[in-house]
Amino acid sequence: MLLASALATAFLIGAATTCTRSGPAPKAAFYYWKTGDKLNDADADLLQRLAVDTLYLRFFDLDWDAEKGQLRVRAPFHSRGGYRPERVVPVVFITRSTLEHLARRDPDEPARFLRDRVQAMLHASGISTIDEIQLDCDWEPRHRETYFALIDAVRRTFDQAFGDVHVSVTIRLYQLRHRTTAGIPPADSGALMFYHTGSPRDFEETNAILDNRVVKGYLRDAAGYPLPIQAAYPTFSWAIQFTATKRFLRLVNEATLQDFDPTHFREEEPGLYRAITDHMLGRDQVAVGDYLRIQRVEPDQLRELVTETEKHFRPQSVLLFDYDRERIRRWLEADPQLFDRVFAR
Repeated sequence: MLLASALATAFLIGAATTCTRSGPAPKAAFYYWKTGDKLNDADADLLQRLAVDTLYLRFFDLDWDAEKGQLRVRAPFHSRGGYRPERVVPVVFITRSTLEHLARRDPDEPARFLRDRVQAMLHASGISTIDEIQLDCDWEPRHRETYFALIDAVRRTFDQAFGDVHVSVTIRLYQLRHRTTAGIPPADSGALMFYHTGSPRDFEETNAILDNRVVKGYLRDAAGYPLPIQAAYPTFSWAIQFTATKRFLRLVNEATLQDFDPTHFREEEPGLYRAITDHMLGRDQVAVGDYLRIQRVEPDQLRELVTETEKHFRPQSVLLFDYDRERIRRWLEADPQLFDRVFAR
């Protein structure tokens, strides 16, 4: 495959020591997690300004249809002929339900299903070939045998279709720490997700997206991890709706959060609002007394995270989750050098 054993060995040696900023800069990319592409010339100009030529594009969720007893594609990406960067990496999210139903089955069948759907979507998007596929899965120890067999099968089927394809996987922080029980995926690299550091269901959690104090405790576990690591940093926001009794109701995504009207709320503390009217937020009802906790990743948090990461290892790539033109513009206006620092240039 693309990664020779010598490269893996070199990584292990380097990761075990305190990291410096020597060596080539990591490759820079954004995740694009919308179900349709709305990228235009303004996005092209912005990405070129940032010297980013790669998008990790969410293609679909690989799910299990319980009624039909077969695999299904959920929430697929639909190309609308918008701007396309030089390099696109398809990302497929694999649900735990899928892994549970694939246990003790031939992994080549779901791998071919996945490959065929990816090929069809590439064709619809006008993309002729790829050099990387990323699998996103929140696997547990009980799933590891099934999931790891699927990774191997995906490598075989994609190599047959596209040549030598790099297979990357996402790695949650707890999977990094508990590698003995979670296992090491048989992939070419791992995208370490530096987000979801807390539980959004916890009313007292002020920022479940990113808490750098939590991340620092995990970074020591990155030393000696036997896969080259891509650093996936968060840039997004969300809100969490709770009932008047502080019971978790739902996550409110960043797009819906744009409809937030503070006149319907009373601010209880920074970032925590309580509804004073019955109203709709997006397609969902907000009742009087409900709470809305808005959580964001701020540029200073991102800078601190990058600095702390570099004390422990130098990532192969830096991936930002996720791409939003207006948010990036706001951050650039406040700090024109921010993304050079984040991408370790």
